[in-house]
Amino acid sequence: MATLTFSLRENKNNSASIILVFSYGRKKLLRYSTGEKVKHISNWDDRRQKVKNVTDEPLKDRINSRLNKLKDFFEDKYDDLSNKKGIEVTNEVLKHELDIYFEKPKVKIKNDSFKEFIPFYKWYIDFYKTNPLPNTGKPLANSTIKSYKTALKIIEDFNKTNYNLTYNKITVDFLSDFISYLYEFNYSTNYIASQIRNIKTIMNSSFEKGFHSNLEYKSRYFKMPFEEVSNVFLNEDELTRLLNYDLTNFKTTKINNHFQLRKKTIEVARDLFLIGSYTGLRVSDFNNLNKENFISEGGKEFLRVITQKTNKIVTIPIHPVVKIILDKNGGAPPNSIPHQHINYAIKELARLCKIDDNVTNYITKGGKKVETIMKKYELVSNHTARRSFCTNAYLAEMPTIDIMTISGHTTEAVFLNYIKANDIDKAKKIATHKFFNPTN
Repeated sequence: MATLTFSLRENKNNSASIILVFSYGRKKLLRYSTGEKVKHISNWDDRRQKVKNVTDEPLKDRINSRLNKLKDFFEDKYDDLSNKKGIEVTNEVLKHELDIYFEKPKVKIKNDSFKEFIPFYKWYIDFYKTNPLPNTGKPLANSTIKSYKTALKIIEDFNKTNYNLTYNKITVDFLSDFISYLYEFNYSTNYIASQIRNIKTIMNSSFEKGFHSNLEYKSRYFKMPFEEVSNVFLNEDELTRLLNYDLTNFKTTKINNHFQLRKKTIEVARDLFLIGSYTGLRVSDFNNLNKENFISEGGKEFLRVITQKTNKIVTIPIHPVVKIILDKNGGAPPNSIPHQHINYAIKELARLCKIDDNVTNYITKGGKKVETIMKKYELVSNHTARRSFCTNAYLAEMPTIDIMTISGHTTEAVFLNYIKANDIDKAKKIATHKFFNPTN
């Protein structure tokens, strides 16, 4: 429930500034100066939320009238944004509306001249290629830059044939037209969602710089399409088959008509993938480990790493399979290899290990749902390692909070959506609970 009150911020001379305080959800609190003051803190009636009727406050009537008008405006505006327009309300959005109400000029970012949507999109990629992002403190990753450049090219092509895009044209109607345009090119639903996500990022960044005041992109109607796809995991038996497969007689194999998969590459890829499968690390982390990441404490061995994506320290107990790989490499993790090479190699190894169950996949392309049946090994990638860790740990009844500590998932809802155990796997796990096994 949203509540608006006024409180005081005491000044040195016992006078006090009147602050708007707005609570509108769990951990959602806005504080904003009204610009009004009382001469003495004792002249404020906190219960009635107004300046007392005392001679020491000659401007009391004007102040009280302004506070009432502000309260009426703000509550109406919040209702309009959150209920009528469906805007995702944040402190940033509310401050923007209050700045307009008080006619405060937008603060210009130094050395930044005004840029419209597409020029700003280009600037964003070029600037954050080398400068740290405000939310992560690190520049854009190379893979992200590539994604943004591809998305920008799509936007530019769309703009040439359909729109003369400006910030104010990024509306729900634009979204509908853009999605229809992308469907014409047979893009998948989740690929389209990534394009919309990029647009929202650019709109948000340019909004923060004061380049526009269009908030329709925050509306609940400005939705990204989403489709659940068949992301697989490898169970303990399948991981063991990878570990034990004899590669002694492996011959160089041509992959996708251009990549030569050699014995050394598939051996290193297997070791890296298995480390990921028993640590829950992302490929950007398990593919860049060194000896210093492995420590001993209290007679136990751990892997300790600062994750690239979140920049947080994660400490993980060493699984016996990881210990086997380290011992095989003289106590060190394998050398890193290109991510795509891991993908090529682990698919081929999974094929050799006959991890070839049929997996039915439904994907919407060009607005039409298409059913495809693929072999499980075809869906295995370096990210399968992390998903396998989370799912296998969950089925082994490791407490969810402990798995999340390692995986970095921030909510249980997101984590449970991430694991890929089927309904039977989950039912078997639940069946072991004491509720289904009473002692008397």
